[in-house]
Amino acid sequence: MKKFIAFLCAVMVIATCSISAFAVDTGSITIDGCVDGTVYNAWQIATLESYDTTAGIYSYKVSAGWENFISGAGSAYLKINADGYLEENGTLTAEQKVALADAAIKYAKDNSIDAVGTATAANGTATISGLDHGYFVVDTTLGTFHNLTTTKPTATITEKNVKPSLEKEVLEDSTDSYGSANDASLLDIVYFRATISVTKGAENYVMHDIMEDGLTYLAVTSVTVDGADVSDSNYTVITETDDDCTFEVSFDNEYVASIVGKEIVVEYTAQLNENAIAGEVEKNTAYLTYGDTTNTTNKTTESVTETKMFSFDIVKTDGEKNILDGAEFEIIYDEDSQNAYEFVDLGNGNYRFPVNNQETTTTTIVPVNGQVTIIGFDGDDVVWLKETKAPNGYNLLTSLVKVEMEGENNNATVTNGKYVEGGVQVVNQAGVLLPETGGIGTTMFIVIGGLMVLFAGVLLVAKTRMAKTNA
Repeated sequence: MKKFIAFLCAVMVIATCSISAFAVDTGSITIDGCVDGTVYNAWQIATLESYDTTAGIYSYKVSAGWENFISGAGSAYLKINADGYLEENGTLTAEQKVALADAAIKYAKDNSIDAVGTATAANGTATISGLDHGYFVVDTTLGTFHNLTTTKPTATITEKNVKPSLEKEVLEDSTDSYGSANDASLLDIVYFRATISVTKGAENYVMHDIMEDGLTYLAVTSVTVDGADVSDSNYTVITETDDDCTFEVSFDNEYVASIVGKEIVVEYTAQLNENAIAGEVEKNTAYLTYGDTTNTTNKTTESVTETKMFSFDIVKTDGEKNILDGAEFEIIYDEDSQNAYEFVDLGNGNYRFPVNNQETTTTTIVPVNGQVTIIGFDGDDVVWLKETKAPNGYNLLTSLVKVEMEGENNNATVTNGKYVEGGVQVVNQAGVLLPETGGIGTTMFIVIGGLMVLFAGVLLVAKTRMAKTNA
């Protein structure tokens, strides 16, 4: 009988005894370090006829259904010797052993070979029992674990593979950097970036993205690996999904298998729409599902970004903080040209930026009960207020009022018709009443004017006489 030196991938547990015949009818494979709920499957590539652990000698016969694998995809790693026993085809490197396990799993699935044993992980461990003694490849529904081992009669494997991950970020335009949060004006384009780590063995990668009502999905703008564009034949963008996702990106299995250890970067855009509420968070959630199709619960931790827009209040008062009606304003976006924004009047003193060309707009802002709220600003916007009409009896402001958004709503508090705090307070002073026709003021002007004319005449006569005397 020819000797066959075991070439187990990654982890192989060697029994402490040396035997040439089996004392135990069946064997088992135990996997430690599992994710609870994960299903592990074992396929038997070869039957173990006898072995000597002290000498490290094992005699294998190819299992039924695996002959074409040994002569085909597995021939680079295994061969059948002249006596009909399975042998290692040369000395395999660690990378070749990994490739052998991957090829064996693919062969089993492509040829619908049933697993000979299965187990579901609980409390961090899974045991596939009732196995014949032999050489097995083990896979998981997580898709991240392909392993080779021999039952003699038992084997223990530690799950060491790193699970895939997804991290999503959003671009903050004021710093030109990506992070977990940003702010934007109404109708601004919001730029997102999701980074997916590709790990060994994982399959069926699908990125899921869920946008709240205040965000409108626009497009996936790029998919790259190592800065190079990924061919669109290697992924599919799905906008009509079967779940609650806004869109999904499904990746080709063969492509994903070819970039193990790398990162896929997906960039995409959305628009902040009229459903966004000033000062409240609009969340965008993304995650990755992976693993084989029998287990759809394998997903990464959800990655969430937050987007906000803001508003500010204008309060019109007199010098005593009493609320005044009757003023009108424009919101200026260019201090030099004094060009004004167009707004949609939502009623009750609320205005926002227009969201389409069909909406009626105005540049004139009219407070209600002395107050008005302007909606739709980025957290670092700067604008100016221009008073175009003062309340009756009050002086019109001659200068612009600068308004700086500071990453939050600037709300005003008014109690019992009196301004208290917050917002942008615009103060008007009452005008001074000039004299009216027929009043005492007019009489004073006439009397004083007459006296001045009389005085001028006397002065003229005196100067004339002095001139004659000097002559």
